[in-house]
Formats: sequence, structure tokens, C-alpha cells
Amino acid sequence: MPINAGLLLQGRPEVDAMVEADIVNALYQIRDEQILVGDGQDGNCSGILTNPDINQVSMPLSTAWEACLSGINEIRKKNIFSENLSFVMNGDTYVKLCTTMKKDGNCMAGFVIEDDKIKTYPVYVNNAITGQTILVGDFGEVAVADF
Repeated sequence: MPINAGLLLQGRPEVDAMVEADIVNALYQIRDEQILVGDGQDGNCSGILTNPDINQVSMPLSTAWEACLSGINEIRKKNIFSENLSFVMNGDTYVKLCTTMKKDGNCMAGFVIEDDKIKTYPVYVNNAITGQTILVGDFGEVAVADF
């Protein structure tokens, strides 16, 4: 958000707090982009989505429930049984999955995302992710280091 010079000159604590919050949020956005989609070039991090060792499950949104369950299953196949799994997707995909019915056999049984969760796992929105990509994993151990 552009900051007016007159606003800065006022020097009020509320203005300082607003400017600081904007700077911190901008840095968080850059960090998230690096963690998720960094290309590993010219000082950038190698992001999750550019890592060739990441398992991928590709399915159309019409089978989104099955795709989400398949993603969880891929993690389980590696003998990772963390209860700290979560999903990350962009806002458009989030809205689509909030209105996409999950299919259980021949029955429709609720929506893919309900109460900001898929199954019992939280769903986070991050618009650094493009298209209909959905990440699932335990992101609690993500670390960025400057060497």
C-alpha cells in the first residue's frame, strides 16, 4: 500500500503501527512466495512447488474429494502419520472447493471444504499458488535460512 508523505510526517503511533504492519505483511508475502514457488535462481529459495521430489496427484476439481484423500494417502505411504497436516491453496480454488460436493460412492455427502477444513485438516489460502494447485503436508517444520 503506498504511504502518503503527509501521513508519515504526522508521526502518530497509530500511523507508525500501520506502516510497520504493512512492511511486515509485505515481507511475509515475499517469504511465502519463496517457500511455495521460489525458483532457486539468483538468490531465491527453492520452493515446494519447484522441488522434483514432491509427490503429485493430478485430478480435475470434479473429483477434488478423491484428490485430497489421495494426497493424504501419498503422505501416509511414506509412513508419515502426522496429525499436523494442512492444505494450502489459492483463494479461487478455496471458493470452488467450498461449493464442490464431495462424492461418497454414489451419494453426495457435504462439501470438500467445510468449516475451513478438509476432513479434520485446516485449509490455508495463499495466493502465491497459481491455478488449481493444492498442497497438503506438515508445514510446521518449514524454515528459511540465509547462508
